[in-house]
Amino acid sequence: LSNISAANMRGDLAFLASDALEGRGTPSRGLDMAAEYIASQFRAAGLEPLGDDGYFQTADWRQIAPARERARYANAPEPLLVRNVVGVLRGSDPQLSQTYVLVTAHYDHLGVRAGSSADPIFNGANDDGSGTVSVIELARAFAALKTRPKRSIVFMTVFGEEHGLVGSRYY
Repeated sequence: LSNISAANMRGDLAFLASDALEGRGTPSRGLDMAAEYIASQFRAAGLEPLGDDGYFQTADWRQIAPARERARYANAPEPLLVRNVVGVLRGSDPQLSQTYVLVTAHYDHLGVRAGSSADPIFNGANDDGSGTVSVIELARAFAALKTRPKRSIVFMTVFGEEHGLVGSRYY
């Protein structure tokens, strides 16, 4: 795994924690943009899609949001989609490839909180942008190996952690 690149990770983090993604709140336009970006990186690494819609495992936030959040989205369009991003690198051993190692992180954060500080965007570089870029970079590194690991590896980033592990539970 000598090809792990700090420069790649910095570049990924600069995008995921940028103001353009508005703190990646669940649900939000920024979260959708992050999901598309992560899926594009999984695709470029050569991972096999493992979602119900390509790399995406989709859910309707209105149906799975914690009860305390539901009223806030009562008038939102249906469905209000949120997505886990999931790819797999199939293992090389015929028997062991049927067992899986999961490498995960949540890619959401707190979003925008007007009036809470001088900068209302909670960019989430450490929570959990750093974990998300680690998942992406590990996917690249393992996919680039000449000999694949014997076991399959699932690389997954999940939504809704800031609301009580919703995306992890949905998976």
